Amino acid sequence: MIENKNSKTIFIASNVYFIRSGIRGIIHDLGIDANFVSLNSLDELNNHRHSSSDFLIIHNKLLQKPKANHLNEINVIFKGKILGIGELAEKMNFFDNYITLSTSKIAINQQMQAFLQVKPKSKIPNNNMLSSRETDILKEVAMGYSNKEIAERLFISINTVITHRKNITEKLGIKTISGLTVYALLNQLILPENVST
Repeated sequence: MIENKNSKTIFIASNVYFIRSGIRGIIHDLGIDANFVSLNSLDELNNHRHSSSDFLIIHNKLLQKPKANHLNEINVIFKGKILGIGELAEKMNFFDNYITLSTSKIAINQQMQAFLQVKPKSKIPNNNMLSSRETDILKEVAMGYSNKEIAERLFISINTVITHRKNITEKLGIKTISGLTVYALLNQLILPENVST
């Protein structure tokens, strides 16, 4: 594979698949050219070559206690910029930025652009593009319900659910359930505790 020299290398450290997938989707939606490296643990950083121009996004659930000592060790290994993601904002000096799961979509897009030092190439999907019924379907999908369950819960046919899901995918440009789940979380359509694990 030929690597674009203008693309960014972004390490995503999370053992939660839908968070890794959602981050990639957000960055892709911003039109940012990136090479992604998924890490299930922060110890895996030692197995990769990285430079001061690389980026590391850390899901705070991976941080061992005491967090400050663990992150200081990471700063010795990783010389690029570091973004933290989690439920609560951690005001620590070693994060260049921090995004919570309750941060609004607009703020996330702005923070991600600032963190990656880029301007978007493409228009960011707008939540207002979805009809109220499509928004209802999106919430149900994000909570882990199947097409049949959604149809039963909303008193509509399975074919109607499938049609709405196709429209949602086309409008948002997000094809995976995990990506839609992260989108719903970031746009505060559902709460983190509503997500089926």
